[in-house]
Amino acid sequence: MKNRKLIGLMAFFTAIGMVIVIIISSRLAILLIVALLLLLGYCCFMD
Repeated sequence: MKNRKLIGLMAFFTAIGMVIVIIISSRLAILLIVALLLLLGYCCFMD
């Protein structure tokens, strides 16, 4: 259970880092990866 929370936290903060990349240069692929990582982070952390 702790490993899933850790993976969720890592995915969430990776997504936040990628949001910073979006601010610098906007690309659709980066936006999709951020959305997937936020979803993965939410699912793993809140479960």
